[in-house]
Amino acid sequence: MKLLTQGEMRVFDQFDSDVRFFSRNYNKLKKKYRDMFIAIKNKRVVASAKTEKELLKEMKEKGLDPAVTVVEFVPSKEELILF
Repeated sequence: MKLLTQGEMRVFDQFDSDVRFFSRNYNKLKKKYRDMFIAIKNKRVVASAKTEKELLKEMKEKGLDPAVTVVEFVPSKEELILF
């Protein structure tokens, strides 16, 4: 079994922190980003769009790597979210 490097561990920890940010701030985010896809990095929304394709385009333009950025959809209706 391969252990994570310090750099990989930092990326993992940051991703985990951003997922928790989304969860804790869901109600606030829902008011502003209803029915939108959002990208979260360093506990901030760094991109948003109506479609996933548009979000990925904006992220590319900003130099954001989707592999290490939290991408979520914020529904307007209450939905069951499973993690």
